[in-house]
Amino acid sequence: MSKSEIDPLAKTLRSTARTLLSPALRSEHRPNSHSLARAEILLEQGYGLIVAFNHFSKRDPFQVLKEMFSNKTILGKQIVSPIALHQSNESLIKIAASHGIRMHDIVTQDTLDTGKNRGLEKGEGLIEFTQDALDCLASGGIVMIAPQEGRRVALGPPERRTINTLLAQAKRRKIENIAVMTLGLGFANSSDYSKRGFNSFRQYTVGIGHTFKMEELLAAAGGSGKVDDFLYQELAINVPSDYLSPKLKVRDDPRAGGQRASQEADSSKTF
Repeated sequence: MSKSEIDPLAKTLRSTARTLLSPALRSEHRPNSHSLARAEILLEQGYGLIVAFNHFSKRDPFQVLKEMFSNKTILGKQIVSPIALHQSNESLIKIAASHGIRMHDIVTQDTLDTGKNRGLEKGEGLIEFTQDALDCLASGGIVMIAPQEGRRVALGPPERRTINTLLAQAKRRKIENIAVMTLGLGFANSSDYSKRGFNSFRQYTVGIGHTFKMEELLAAAGGSGKVDDFLYQELAINVPSDYLSPKLKVRDDPRAGGQRASQEADSSKTF
């Protein structure tokens, strides 16, 4: 078993959890959703995978895991993920660990705003997460990250160069075999993204974007400094139009005939 693989018990727990939680994590795939096939191939070749997703609800990370665990290769991979300190607790960390997911508490601006930072400064925990994330990528595992760095009611321009910073650290470590995939989330029958709960049983839409090798991503983005801007555009293509902020200038997607392909969801594909 490679360093990126989880033990059989954790794999079984993941599969069972996906089955049990599926009724509360209902979703339909958008018509431009691409399969996880390329991500699977690259993972099998030893690549590490970064999964970048938008974030508006406590449910989002669980929804991402549900979608990814439909793939047998991904089901068996180690996963590293940050979590805002004010959303974390000891039980959640232990349950995640039993499922082969290493979660790292980070003090975010949202944590400070809630006053639940436990006397810690903004950014506390970020170094530990970054080091573990790089180790995970180097071994061919998966890193989940929401580049918005907190729950947001709309997808606006990048607040920070989150993915670019992680890739720059990987370059310093000479970790070359990295792929990046975007996963866009939204509500199927609502445009109200202000509710901050788990939003159980509400229908989600899921848009799985292209999987890029790092060199492909840099070429498509036009340089390392533009990676986050490019990935936000990839997310914009795969989220509902009502989740987009007017501040984010969205390009047309040539892969969709010059039209945003996320105007309608394919309700025939419900999972």
